[in-house]
Amino acid sequence: MGELGIFSRIMCTLAGSFLTYASFEEKTAPGQLNIKKMREN
Repeated sequence: MGELGIFSRIMCTLAGSFLTYASFEEKTAPGQLNIKKMREN
């Protein structure tokens, strides 16, 4: 998913979704954030 994946994972929570996916340590796919980065955004 690349850069669009990062955008969609952050924006889904701002658009009303109560759940998104983040990896625990290292990303497992392009555009995926780990939990530490997700909490920063």
